[in-house]
Amino acid sequence: MLGVEVEKALEDKADQYAADFKDILKEKRIGYKHVARVPGTYDIEIVLKDPADAKKLRRRVLRGYYNLEEVS
Repeated sequence: MLGVEVEKALEDKADQYAADFKDILKEKRIGYKHVARVPGTYDIEIVLKDPADAKKLRRRVLRGYYNLEEVS
């Protein structure tokens, strides 16, 4: 049972990161098409409206999340 609880906790944390990213992207005025946890994983997919905003995303948003890794 503990394994199931841990997995659920990790999924919930990833979902919370995705929700936080949506709020931060709106606040920083970085347009996005999609922000969500990839089903069956703990990965978070962020699709920007303008791919040129990737640098802004890294600098203004992701830099504060030292425990995350960008995988493109």
